[in-house]
Amino acid sequence: MSDVLPWLEYRWSFDFPVGMFRAIVERLRGAPARLEEVVHNASPERLTSRPGEVWSAQEHAGHLLSVEALWRRRIEEYLRGEGTLTAADMENRATKGSDYNERPLEEILAEFRAARGAFVRALDVLDLEAAART
Repeated sequence: MSDVLPWLEYRWSFDFPVGMFRAIVERLRGAPARLEEVVHNASPERLTSRPGEVWSAQEHAGHLLSVEALWRRRIEEYLRGEGTLTAADMENRATKGSDYNERPLEEILAEFRAARGAFVRALDVLDLEAAART
């Protein structure tokens, strides 16, 4: 039995002080390096192994890449002042349709690094007043 809480059972709180915004952006900025560190010594067989019906480690990495488009779309909507941001695709069609296990890991990591960099650059221009807007 796994002691990891299933993703959809997480309960998120977004009531952090706006003064933490820059620290959160830095955590987001560092995600590609942390992902690269986690997978760098793993064999392709281990990375693409699917235990049961769950995603492989490489598919999880690919999922991070897939959802970057959503984050980017949402920040653009936020900056335009839209009242409702694009909902997540809870079926994960982008991830499931991307065949991440068939792609070179280095390609996935490079694309994630580039996409996350673009997202963080969009956040970098926000001042605390803009970041605090609801």
